[in-house]
Amino acid sequence: MLKEFENWLLNNNYRPTTAFDYQGRIERLCRAEGYTLSHLIENIASILPQYEINGKKSSYGKRSHTSVRQALRHFKIFLTIQNSMNLGENSVEESMKHNITNNYKTKDAIRNLTPF
Repeated sequence: MLKEFENWLLNNNYRPTTAFDYQGRIERLCRAEGYTLSHLIENIASILPQYEINGKKSSYGKRSHTSVRQALRHFKIFLTIQNSMNLGENSVEESMKHNITNNYKTKDAIRNLTPF
């Protein structure tokens, strides 16, 4: 799943170093917190807020210029898209494609979907 996440980032015009870094940050977060990847996937909606600005783990979330927080946010978007595709619902993916077409930049489209 993490390799798919890395590939998704690459396919969305992220630099290889950023894609590899975000994938590694998710892996290290799981190790540091004692989460399995499946636990993180199933509970991302309740885990991510803990690492946001006002969350109880915000200091960990802001490490390396908030790369941990950014990795979690993008992982959540990736999971949402994966879930919608698995359910046959393309609303999130279609919304992204629409934003990409209008903005001509994938990163802008992803930022528009991310509640910061």
